[in-house]
Amino acid sequence: MAKGKEQFNAKFLLSLFAVALKEKRVASILASYLEPDHLPNKEYQFILTQIKKHIKIHQKAPSLELLYQKFDDNDDVFFLLEDIEAANVDLSVDEIIEELQKFIINAKFIQEYKEMGKLFNKGNKDEAVQRLVGLSDAFADFSIKKEVFDAVLRGFASRNIDAIAAKGLDNSNFDRKVMFGIDELDRLTRGIERKQVICLMAASGGGKTKAMRWIAATNARMGANVLHIQLEGSREEALAGYGATLSGVHSSTIQHGNIDVEKLSDLELSFSKFEGEIYVKTFEQFAKSPTTADVRRMVQDVQKAHKIRIDLVVVDYLELLNTADGRSWAPHDERHRRTKIADELKDIAVEFDNVVLTSTQANDIAPADLNNPNFILTRHNVSEAKGIIKPLTMFITINRTIDEIGENQLRLFVDKSRFTRAGQTFAICTDYKADRFYDRKKTNEMLTISESED
Repeated sequence: MAKGKEQFNAKFLLSLFAVALKEKRVASILASYLEPDHLPNKEYQFILTQIKKHIKIHQKAPSLELLYQKFDDNDDVFFLLEDIEAANVDLSVDEIIEELQKFIINAKFIQEYKEMGKLFNKGNKDEAVQRLVGLSDAFADFSIKKEVFDAVLRGFASRNIDAIAAKGLDNSNFDRKVMFGIDELDRLTRGIERKQVICLMAASGGGKTKAMRWIAATNARMGANVLHIQLEGSREEALAGYGATLSGVHSSTIQHGNIDVEKLSDLELSFSKFEGEIYVKTFEQFAKSPTTADVRRMVQDVQKAHKIRIDLVVVDYLELLNTADGRSWAPHDERHRRTKIADELKDIAVEFDNVVLTSTQANDIAPADLNNPNFILTRHNVSEAKGIIKPLTMFITINRTIDEIGENQLRLFVDKSRFTRAGQTFAICTDYKADRFYDRKKTNEMLTISESED
């Protein structure tokens, strides 16, 4: 019987911690009511202590990857974390909470029983009996599921102050999904909901930045406010790049001032009709690597400064970003670093109710493969892919051979899509002479020709 109970508890604890790391409600209850000495071994105690500390500071449970990093020098805790990650949870959240209450009561009873035994052994029988009576009353009143009653009158102001504050950041011009501005992807996805992360991948010089600028410009046209964080390159390059994407005038022409005044005036008039805006923040190439905490701060700062809501955050690109704690990572910890960055970008998307768009660079690929029209970049061509892919809503690769570059064509491969079918490849036309990632007219012409040939 005891053995069966131990097995039940072992399975339950794995389920409990697995759910707590995903469900804020369970994590909060865990941190409030469960104590380390309620747990059967020091490994669980270490994990619980870390969860409590993290919740106290961040108001949410730490990610599994953060715990892996915290205990990477403790094999016993590390292995337990792996068991938690692999736990087969067959209980609902309410059932978990119900069983947690029973677990805590049982743990408290065992503790008190031991103390009462000590009192009896010392001859303090009356004190032991009083303690038993008090214990009975305490258990009768103990509940981790207490009903909450909201005061309508006195709670009115406090409940609505956040809504009033949010109103000042509300961009009523953009209440729609983030679009790609690429017909083939927009038909597939019907737009991307808020709180999601998208990642593009290409070989070096494969068009990641052009693609992200195109997506940003597309949504700015529709009324979205965009924050573009450029982690390498100068301010002038970034602004000229956007000017080119928006205007169809090559960035070098804009950057060197080779655009006539009349054309400039026409563009200014055209841009004034945009209801959204694109805010660009650049960093010097060899400056200290910005962190996800910097990204979070920049979103806050631009929203506060301009009294708007940022709908789309563009981070170009992931490898140049560091984790919020700014730590120096050893080469063998690269998977953990990238996982943590991707998780923290997801947290930003959720916290600010926006979409985060970032990119990553493919590993070195043999030229023969890159120039093979049947070769497709996938998640297996990005370093430490497991860490990046997991929190993403979509992972899209950009593929082009030398011949395709000459013909202003490329192929987009949907490697991961959480809400639509993945595994599809789309051929599109580009207009790099005008610094535009997507040429709708030529793409439609190409598709028409292709259909007629079929």
